[in-house]
Amino acid sequence: MKKIVLLLAILIGHSVSAQIKVKVNDKLVTEGTSFKAEDISKMELAFDKPKKLSYYGLGRLYFWVEILKESGNSYEDYRIAVDGANAIEAFLMDVNDFKTFYADGKVPFTFKIRSSSKQLSLPELFLLAGRWADQKTLKIRVSLFFRDKVGYEKYGDAVELVKPLTINVDNAYFYAQGQKEKEAEKVAADTKKAEDAKKAEEQKKAAEEEEKKGKGKKVLKKVLGW
Repeated sequence: MKKIVLLLAILIGHSVSAQIKVKVNDKLVTEGTSFKAEDISKMELAFDKPKKLSYYGLGRLYFWVEILKESGNSYEDYRIAVDGANAIEAFLMDVNDFKTFYADGKVPFTFKIRSSSKQLSLPELFLLAGRWADQKTLKIRVSLFFRDKVGYEKYGDAVELVKPLTINVDNAYFYAQGQKEKEAEKVAADTKKAEDAKKAEEQKKAAEEEEKKGKGKKVLKKVLGW
């Protein structure tokens, strides 16, 4: 009986220790930790004891960072994608190898942004989220998963190799900054629109005056018989 309990304890302990690891500003954080967006100057990611699958084949491994909106929907994704069984197995052996996701204003070189043509740093993304998506809070979810290839450029459902870890981000600073920029841009656009309308009206009046002068000259020439 004691052996069974000990075995269960070992198995449970092994399961619990399998995890995503996140360092923010050189300090390990736990699930649900909150940060102010402007205070995040460095973020590093690693994993430990991922689930081992029996077959990787032509599938693809993802080390995935997802930025979530207040609604829980995805706003942007960064990822490392690994193809090929040997490459995947080698990548999974690098446990506790912290990869820099963001540091000191530089864009992440290892993690590639998925949907944007431009590689955005975290502050740039936070500002855009506050300015165009009106997001005062965000979440960052980090996960490690595998997807089998099921057809040409098609992949199956994600199989989590480690339980994802999520942290909260207070984006109030970048929201305020973004809204201020958006309002300034709107004022500038409205001003230009008004100036263009005034210029067009002045040009119209000038054209009408020239037309009146032209008609006057024609009448005068007719009266004088020129």
